[in-house]
Order: sequence, then structure tokens, then C-alpha cells
Amino acid sequence: MKRLIDVNEWAGFFAVQDYITNIDGGIYTNNGEDYFLYHVAADAPRPDAGLWLLLPWDLDETFRNAGDDLFLTDVTTARRFCGTPSSRRSTWHTSRLARSRGSVAEMEESAAYAYDVYPASMAANAVGPIKAYVPTRLGSSRLRS
Repeated sequence: MKRLIDVNEWAGFFAVQDYITNIDGGIYTNNGEDYFLYHVAADAPRPDAGLWLLLPWDLDETFRNAGDDLFLTDVTTARRFCGTPSSRRSTWHTSRLARSRGSVAEMEESAAYAYDVYPASMAANAVGPIKAYVPTRLGSSRLRS
């Protein structure tokens, strides 16, 4: 498997989808859609040259179920990937995410950009639920480990 995919990148993909509880139908929930596979050229000057990456798509159903458990995918191949010893790091990625870019302070800083892009009332409608979501999501014992 390591010859074909960037295991850390794939584990990070599942970690982010689980952290933001992307409830749309996708490889991270119940079917094999809402992602792209990207093959990095073998001669690319990157550490992941020649490997396949997972790229997210269709992220409009996120930050909805802060109390959900982690790694709830029903997709057989995704469950197999998330359950292999080399990708159990998905839990580690999620925990690390919660302590860094997914922390309350970082999420509030990121969400503040909405006020630069949208009218104040629209931005508030988007930012408010995220501000309520993050502390609840961080309360999960799986994210504190």
C-alpha cells in the first residue's frame, strides 16, 4: 500500500473529515463519493512523488454533529484502511489537529476571515455554529487522547 499512496496524507484526510463531522455521503461516511484522487507525477520534486492523494470535495455539510464518534465510515475499503496499523495514525492526526489548527483559538481566527468575505449577517450565520461546535467537539474523549 505504501508504494501507491501517501499513508499520512490519507490518514490526515480521514482525520479532518471526522473532526469537522462531514455528514455528506462520501468515502468518509457511507459511500465512495465526494473526493478526488490525484496522482503526483513520479518525477515531481516532492516527497509524495508517484503516490496517490485524496482531495476533499463538497464540504457544505460540515460542523453539524459535534458529539459524533470518530471513523464512522461504512465504506469497506475505507474501514480497512482506517483499521490497519499503519493508518491508525488517523486517530493521532485527529488528536493532533484538535490541539493545533482545530483548537478553539485557531478555529476562531480562521472563521474570522468570513467577515472579510461576506456581509456581517451572513458571516455571523456561518461563524456562530462553528464557535458552538468546536468546544463540544473538543470535549470528545477520543480527541483529548
